[in-house]
Amino acid sequence: MQYARKYAQQAPKELEHLRYLLWAMRPDVKVVMEIGIHEGGTLAAWADLYPKAKLVGIDIDTKKIRSELHNMLEGRELFLYEGDSTCGDFQADIHRAFEQIPVDFLFIDGGHDGRCVRADFDGYSKLVRPGGIIAFHDICSVPNHNPPVHEIREFWDELKRTHPCRIYGEIFDPLKPKTHSGGIGYLWV
Repeated sequence: MQYARKYAQQAPKELEHLRYLLWAMRPDVKVVMEIGIHEGGTLAAWADLYPKAKLVGIDIDTKKIRSELHNMLEGRELFLYEGDSTCGDFQADIHRAFEQIPVDFLFIDGGHDGRCVRADFDGYSKLVRPGGIIAFHDICSVPNHNPPVHEIREFWDELKRTHPCRIYGEIFDPLKPKTHSGGIGYLWV
């Protein structure tokens, strides 16, 4: 968990709360897929939470962390895919690789604009099995954020109204106002 604390981009309280919810809702996770692994902090957090799960990381550039993650997660089933997660051909490759392996938890934290988040959701949510969980980072409208994340909030609000799910929820760092925290939204599908 030390690596996750050091490299995760999420507010620590938000990540801690999401980990608690995930464990309570889905203690038997076998496949975790994260879009936008950056430095691997949250992927390490999921690895710690689910020691037997297959880990799938997708990012535009995995070269700088590939060997560090493989060393840290030695003995784990780790699959790192490098490419544009929003590209139809890339998504088709991922679908072929995982069409027989349902995803239990999908964490979307790739491109930080509405178009990218929508494309990631549309492209990968179909891989999540019934009873699985889909979570998004940066669901808040944070002033002066570049790129503007208000589009993610708009998409999140639309999903809550239109996407069938068992439960949806939002997590915010209680010590920070919503305008200074990215926030995490989750759907239990």
